[in-house]
Amino acid sequence: MTEDRQIPNHVFSELLFFQRLERTIRREQDRVYALLQEQMELLRQRMKLLDEVHRSVMERGSEEETPAPEIAVAPVPEETPDGE
Repeated sequence: MTEDRQIPNHVFSELLFFQRLERTIRREQDRVYALLQEQMELLRQRMKLLDEVHRSVMERGSEEETPAPEIAVAPVPEETPDGE
C-alpha cells in the first residue's frame, strides 16, 4: 500500500517567499539599470557640453590674443660720484 504524503504548508510558504523575493530583486535590478542608463546619458551630454565650452573658450582666447602694447620706459640717469 502506498501512502499519500502531503507537502507541509511551510514548504509552500518558503517557495512563495523566494518567488516574491526573486521578482522583487529583478524589479529593483531593472530599476537600477534604468537609472544607470539615464546617468550615463546625462554624463555623455555633460561631456559634450564641456567640450563645446572648452572649444569656444580656446577660440575666443586665440581671437583675443594680440601683442601687448610696448610701454616706453625712460632711462634712469646714473648718479655721478660727486653727487651731481
